[in-house]
Amino acid sequence: MITGTGRGAHLNLKHAEKAGVLVQKIPTMIDNLIDKTFAWEDESNTPFLYDVVHMVAILEEQKLGRVQKEEDK
Repeated sequence: MITGTGRGAHLNLKHAEKAGVLVQKIPTMIDNLIDKTFAWEDESNTPFLYDVVHMVAILEEQKLGRVQKEEDK
């Protein structure tokens, strides 16, 4: 007999798999955002700032943090 719990566990697994695929795409998304930020800065001759901080610095910090987490694993 299949209970609601079994079905819920299956759905949770599906959601986790989808989330895993998205998480794996994050480094590429960050690299693309860095490239687009540099392109915009070159075009406009202005640094791209977010809350008075250079956007590329924020993205590089995020990238470094992700690499350190992977190394810790």
